[in-house]
Amino acid sequence: MSTFKKITNSPSKIKEVEQKFLTENEIGSKQFFPFRDVSYLMDTTKLTNDGLPTPAINLEKGLERSYKWFKQQRDFVPPRHSMNKVDFILNAYTR
Repeated sequence: MSTFKKITNSPSKIKEVEQKFLTENEIGSKQFFPFRDVSYLMDTTKLTNDGLPTPAINLEKGLERSYKWFKQQRDFVPPRHSMNKVDFILNAYTR
């Protein structure tokens, strides 16, 4: 069971998008991936070395908290302008 399905208790489908498809359609990750402006560093060594607090929660619990918060944000409308190829990709992969 995927972590998403476990947290949301809803069906989830994972769609693998081939790099060839993205290249042929001139689609960059910034046009469909929501966290494009964030650098992810999975190593917390630097935090520890610099005396900074390290995460005290695992990925699943963090996603669960975020999902609960998101469900409470009834008026929240996610920005779609930067992710302008999501529908195009989904339509292409559901044929």
